[in-house]
Amino acid sequence: MQNKALPVRLEGPIKVEAEVKATLVGDNGKSAYEIALAHGFVGTEEEWLESLKAKMPNLSGVVSALQGKNILINSGTLEAILTAIVHALDEQPYAPLTFNEPRKGDTEIRVSGQDGFKVRVSGTAEAVEIQSGSATIRIQPYGTDDINLEYLNLIDHVVNTVKIKGLIEFNPETATEILPKQFYGRSDLEGELTCPNVVKVGALAFVGTDHNIINLPKATDIDRDAFANSSLAVINIPAFVWAGDNLDLKSYDLIRVNKMTVSEESHPPREVMMQKISLEVYNPDHTKKWNLYSEKWEKAEA
Repeated sequence: MQNKALPVRLEGPIKVEAEVKATLVGDNGKSAYEIALAHGFVGTEEEWLESLKAKMPNLSGVVSALQGKNILINSGTLEAILTAIVHALDEQPYAPLTFNEPRKGDTEIRVSGQDGFKVRVSGTAEAVEIQSGSATIRIQPYGTDDINLEYLNLIDHVVNTVKIKGLIEFNPETATEILPKQFYGRSDLEGELTCPNVVKVGALAFVGTDHNIINLPKATDIDRDAFANSSLAVINIPAFVWAGDNLDLKSYDLIRVNKMTVSEESHPPREVMMQKISLEVYNPDHTKKWNLYSEKWEKAEA
């Protein structure tokens, strides 16, 4: 049967005359079931109708697998399973935010963390995405002010804030303690440093500086790694008793150190002295010098 154009007149407040084109299906049209058979379906019409109904997959294996991962599931429904997975993902660990400690005047900080996460300085809008495990963050010239870095997850929620402490002003005349990494990044400091009142020195206190002579006449509480990774050539600590492994001078630290002054009660460890035979160790008034071979104090040559 061919299509026919039927004139239609709509009566009402406004008269509109239009043609509506109606498509009439002839007697030879196939049903959906017949089309399915033609495309390979095998079965009765009832079976075909049943095949159209949505079927819930068997999730027992999924439930067992998740429970094997210690994930609590309240029931075996799809909603319960998906909810449990979302909660489990929420508790997944991510790489923590770490940073390379800046030096005085630096305007950038290199950070490491989770790929896809972002980092920004607190109080700023710009966030930098971490790619291949790291990113570079621009900062104001690094000085005495603390810097707070915000760590944002994949949906830009702040999951952690890391503080980078600003440089601590140090007065060598009045200070009684040198903190761990007190001078880290202070490559502008060089030459001789004398601290007449310091009694305590923390680990890695001189790393990053170019001080080559240190005078600490009252220091008695010195961390074993206080002078590690430093540029010191002369270490004067006449009140400190050096014995055993209470002062760790590794071979690469001894490359620069050539002279030390320690308490006469000291017994410099042989293994350290053997690493650098040229190292000279004196008592406080330099009247005696430690003999590597006899392991005793002997009169120093004038």
